[in-house]
Amino acid sequence: MSYPLPIRNRNSSHGHFHRRLLFPVFLLSLLLALFSGGVLRATAEDLYAPQGASPTALPAQATTPSPPVSGDLLQQRIEDLERRVVAAENAVSSATADALGVSLDELRQRVAILRENAAYLRRTKTALEDRAVLQKELASLREKLAAGTLDVPRQPPFPLSFYDGYLDQLDALAQRRDSVTMSINMSRTSLDALNSRLNDIARQRRALADQRERGTSDPATQKRFEWNAERLQLLEELTQANRELIIQTLENQKLEQEIVSLTREILTRTANWIRENVHFDQEDLDKQIQALQTRMENLRTRITSLMEQRNRVERAAMRAQTQATEAVIDQDKAVTAAMMKALEAFREYYQRTLEYTETQLSILSDFEAIWRIRYQYLAERETDNKESKPENVQKNIEMLRDEISTLENAIRFFQGYQVTLQSRVTTLQREEDSESLPFYSLVAPQLRSELRALRDLIEANGSHLALLLQAAQRYQRLYDELEKIRRGMNLTERVNILWQDRVMSIWNMELWVIDNSAVTVRKVILAFAIFFLGLWGAKAGTRWLNKKLRRRFEIERDAAAAIQRIIYYVLVIIVFLFTLKMVNIPLTAFTIIFSAFSVGLGLGLKDLFANMVTGFFLLLHKPFRTQDVIEVNGITATVQEIGARYTILRTFDNKEVMMPNNVFFTNQVTNWTLSDKITRNKLTVGVGYDSPAEKVEELLLDVVKNHLKIQKKPAPFVVFQDFGDSALLFDLYFWVDMNIGVGMRVASDLRFRILERCRAEGISIAFPQRDLHLHTPRPLELRFENPEQAPRPGRDGETPPSADKAPPPSQEV
Repeated sequence: MSYPLPIRNRNSSHGHFHRRLLFPVFLLSLLLALFSGGVLRATAEDLYAPQGASPTALPAQATTPSPPVSGDLLQQRIEDLERRVVAAENAVSSATADALGVSLDELRQRVAILRENAAYLRRTKTALEDRAVLQKELASLREKLAAGTLDVPRQPPFPLSFYDGYLDQLDALAQRRDSVTMSINMSRTSLDALNSRLNDIARQRRALADQRERGTSDPATQKRFEWNAERLQLLEELTQANRELIIQTLENQKLEQEIVSLTREILTRTANWIRENVHFDQEDLDKQIQALQTRMENLRTRITSLMEQRNRVERAAMRAQTQATEAVIDQDKAVTAAMMKALEAFREYYQRTLEYTETQLSILSDFEAIWRIRYQYLAERETDNKESKPENVQKNIEMLRDEISTLENAIRFFQGYQVTLQSRVTTLQREEDSESLPFYSLVAPQLRSELRALRDLIEANGSHLALLLQAAQRYQRLYDELEKIRRGMNLTERVNILWQDRVMSIWNMELWVIDNSAVTVRKVILAFAIFFLGLWGAKAGTRWLNKKLRRRFEIERDAAAAIQRIIYYVLVIIVFLFTLKMVNIPLTAFTIIFSAFSVGLGLGLKDLFANMVTGFFLLLHKPFRTQDVIEVNGITATVQEIGARYTILRTFDNKEVMMPNNVFFTNQVTNWTLSDKITRNKLTVGVGYDSPAEKVEELLLDVVKNHLKIQKKPAPFVVFQDFGDSALLFDLYFWVDMNIGVGMRVASDLRFRILERCRAEGISIAFPQRDLHLHTPRPLELRFENPEQAPRPGRDGETPPSADKAPPPSQEV
């Protein structure tokens, strides 16, 4: 895209001098950049810098301060630009375009750019003038803050409405602060973009200079180079002017931000002092209530009027609907359709406005309650009367928190609705301006009526949105005051609030209702407490009963355990029914649970039921008892406990195995200690063939007889079992009482003693061995070779003969 260039008087000496100076300055800047290792950008600020100022590269950050600009210098630049604008406007002709080798559009664009540049300079001058005013205001605020004086137009005591006026000012300052902060961020972003733009223009100028050096001497080409060079210069001047404007605006925004901060600090100090001197004023309260009631009465009157107007519009819409059904020609159809759309817009306006008015009536009623609550707490503060209970304060805080959340959601909704309405108005306005609708002259009045209805709806929605924002502000104000009251309470009051409000609300929360009987959290927790306490009592009582039965009536341990378990389950059922009665929970509440339990017994719980039945049979028939050593499923272990669902076994590795009771009915069980606990064990000993058998027998029996844990009766004996491959095999049989010893440990002790006695008696313990006999027709040849000197194998694994080495000597065995 081409841009206009500034008008130059080519007949003036200044214009010739400037064109002659442009290229040497550019070349000098390039040489300086190469010398310093950087790239110095020749900009309009460098070329037109005041005397005594050295040209520098463009700043890298948007926050870099610009050289000070005076109002007189700006006025001179504005006047110069205005003269250039006039000259450029006069030069917009075909002759000038042909002379410069450009088009008329490019000349017109040049004029537009010059005007925009002048506008930037005027705005910069205005910003400088505004800065002086801001600086004076800032200095005044600093003096006022340093003096510490409060500017209050009346003497205390103050009514609550007077204090609210200062709170309104603080809220407005908060909004202004946010707006200024957003403006500062936008200015910094714009400044970064302008700096980047200046860097791009500088690169384009350098590239253009290179092209000009390599270009031809064609006059048309030279004119285009000159035009492009001046175009880049004009763009640079325009960007610099815009940058100066942004810098001055940013400085003003910073001053304004500081002014807002100081003003807010002064107002906060004043509002805090006023709050300490606010007193109950019945006259002010009556005045505020009277004003609200007057507004509410006006709203009630308006509701009646709106309902009448809505009904009138609905009747008109029904007539239009009848006309639309009777319309035959396209003209009548278009008119009736436009009329129905307009009436629908008015109906929406009246319906929405009616809803807004009813909501506003409720909000004003809340405003009245808020005034009364605030003055109530104010009166209590003055009289030190604690009529308001802490729980009421907490309840009001929670109510206000919910109201504020609801209002925030409503505000977001109506803001989105406002955008939607504005979009609809824009669409209708475009249709009206384009005049593209069929039969436009006939439907135009209806279109304008629809627009008027939508604009009225936008206004009504905006007023309603403003009242919602005011309501949120009032609620938040009361919320903050109640929070201050709550924070001023002592620890006892806070704990009381926490208990009575939070805990009790959860404690009494209904979970479900059965037969008009509410099941609350309190009932459920109490039921669990009674039930588990009853379980603990049943377990402790049946355990005591077990000990009594075994001691007094000498009942066996397993029988006593069976009686204990039966009584325990009966007590559990009794405790369960008693728990339901205590907390007033009907049995119908567990109908579904009982049904699911019965179905589960038939399907998923059949194994559990089978194990429980098997457990009772084990306790009654007693195929094994506790402390019996049994073997089942390849596991040998001691029975520790026979439970209702499983039996606990302890292996000799001290591992506890929970075996389901059903396993003992479906598998073979070996009980080592059913009738008595004496078991026979066998120990195999192998001795060498050169050992005397009778002496080995005597030695084994002697070792067994001297062991204290081996039974004397039945007496141990030795059996000469067999002639083994490498030894004479003897089996030693002995009996061990499981109450005083374990066969495995006794066998280990015997092996130690047998080994010791055999070594002392010179009897060898046999081990596997073989004798190898070789029968050959002649002696074997045995050859010893050094692996390091052995010849390497040749191809196919053959060892080539060595010519210089004789074979090593061999020995015969």
